[in-house]
Amino acid sequence: MAAALHRRHLLGPLFWPVIAHPGRFPPGALAAIVDEIAPESFRQAAANLAGYDAAQRWASIEIPVHAAFGAKDRFVDATDRRMLAAVRPQATSTVIPDASHFLHIERPHEVLAALKLG
Repeated sequence: MAAALHRRHLLGPLFWPVIAHPGRFPPGALAAIVDEIAPESFRQAAANLAGYDAAQRWASIEIPVHAAFGAKDRFVDATDRRMLAAVRPQATSTVIPDASHFLHIERPHEVLAALKLG
């Protein structure tokens, strides 16, 4: 269904709420997302959400944590940043301005720098 919507140029608008600047989002990136969308993947992801305790999982991490967040992200927001800071006070968190949920596509250089990878 996602592929059919994409072919008819109807899928993009469904993603716009989670993209800071839809007009600048690379068309190839949306096509790649469509290629990765599969009902089984979504079913497994939804099943994993039940009972997932992010604070408990994050507290168990034993290596340095560097996190990047999109300033305009509606899914992973300030609540998540505060929770990460509470359970992993030594974590380095960076908010990438002018980016949303797909910050790694929208602002790749800033994300690499925030994660100490570039």
